[in-house]
Amino acid sequence: MEEAQELAALACRLLLGLMFLRSSVAKLLDARDFEFTVSRYEVLPARLVRPVGRWIPRVELFVAVMLLAGVGTRFAALVVAALLAVFAAAIAINLLRGRSIDCGCHSSTAPEQIHWRLVGRDLGLAFAATFVAYAAPVVLSVDGAVSADASVPNSDAFAVLVAASTLYLGAVLIREARVLRSGAARLAEPSGGRS
Repeated sequence: MEEAQELAALACRLLLGLMFLRSSVAKLLDARDFEFTVSRYEVLPARLVRPVGRWIPRVELFVAVMLLAGVGTRFAALVVAALLAVFAAAIAINLLRGRSIDCGCHSSTAPEQIHWRLVGRDLGLAFAATFVAYAAPVVLSVDGAVSADASVPNSDAFAVLVAASTLYLGAVLIREARVLRSGAARLAEPSGGRS
C-alpha cells in the first residue's frame, strides 16, 4: 500500500507542477491582463492589486518548478494548497455577490467565466496538494537523489502558516457574508416614497 501511495503522490505532484507551470507562464506572458483580472475580483484593496497580480504568477512558477523537480516538495505543495484555497475563496465570494467575471485561471486567450465547479475543482486540487505535502514523494525527485530520508523544512511551521491562512480566509468570508446580508437588507427595504 505504501508504494501505491507514493505513486499516487508522485502523479499528483507532477500534475500540479504541470498545471501551475502552464498557468504561470500564460499569466507572465500577459501580465497586464492578469493584473486587470485580479482587480475585477474586487477582494483586495486597490493598492495591493498590482503587486499581487505581479507576484502570483512568479510564485506559481517557483512552486511549479519545485514540484516538478521534487525539491522542497512539502513546502511547495503547501504553498500550492494555500494558493488554491485562496483562489476558491475569491471565486466563491464573487459568485455569492452574483458577479460573472473571467476566472483568470490561465490567460486571456482561454477565458473562462467563474462558476461553482471552479470552486470545487480548486478545493479538490488543494486536497491533492495537501496529500502531496503529507506523502512527500521522493520518487523521481532531487530530494530523493540527495537522500532517501531527505530533510525538509519543519512541517509544523508550515501547518501554522496554512492554519493562519485558513483563519484569514474564514474572516474574509464572514466579512463578505455580512456585506451581502446588509446589501440584501437594503434591497428588501421599501424605497423612499414608493408604494
